[in-house]
Amino acid sequence: MIELRNVGLTYTHNSIGSKQILSNINMHIRQGEFVCLLGPSGCGKTSLLNLMAGFISPTQGVVYFSGRQVTAPGPERGVVFQEHTLFPWLTAIQNVAFGLQRQGMRKRKAQGVARQVLEIVGLSGCEDSFPHTLSGGMRQRIAIARTLVLDPEALLMDEPFSALDANSRERLQDELLRLWSRHGHTLVYVTHSVEEAVYLADRVIIIGPEPPHIVADMRISQTNPRERYSASRLDQVRTLRACLDSLPCCIAPQYRQNGDC
Repeated sequence: MIELRNVGLTYTHNSIGSKQILSNINMHIRQGEFVCLLGPSGCGKTSLLNLMAGFISPTQGVVYFSGRQVTAPGPERGVVFQEHTLFPWLTAIQNVAFGLQRQGMRKRKAQGVARQVLEIVGLSGCEDSFPHTLSGGMRQRIAIARTLVLDPEALLMDEPFSALDANSRERLQDELLRLWSRHGHTLVYVTHSVEEAVYLADRVIIIGPEPPHIVADMRISQTNPRERYSASRLDQVRTLRACLDSLPCCIAPQYRQNGDC
């Protein structure tokens, strides 16, 4: 489904010159997998996601999606950002229908489809609400609905719940798992949280700041439904934390706050 072959990325800026972010990345994500990219700040997780999305191009190597080279963004790859990026002057249903109308669908039909997707994400009754009248969790649900309505083959998510309170974050994690189970999208999810990665993913890839960037590639044994605090899950959290502790830019354990690294 998504493949990176010998991918490297170097940023060039007039004031600081060139800085290599990634080098010689080889990764294959199969159709229907839920993969979390985990690692400390500045190690290139979001850059990897942007390469998969086609927002930026590698300076070395090739990114493929379903066997085709990625050279630009495409509707088969839906992206959900850390901030909801909704249009504040549009209602919930208008925000969700926007992409369909841009693709040429008539307004009435587009809003009918948008209404169905808003129901899927639990926002029936909020169709005519403007973003500023809704909670952060509800706004992020609209952002997810706006991506789902285009029926992408893959969802690329960059810390979508990191700005939410703990209760809202856990509810949306469960909502996301329900949607993934129902629709079977390939899902790539960037996070800093070990606990979130172990709870959500069936595969966790730890990205480090120095070559070789892929520090660990771990399969997560999941139950259905998920259990947040089982003994096996805590063991997996400890294993991943040990990997993170070995990275040069990780905060030492005695100084770490919840969510760091």
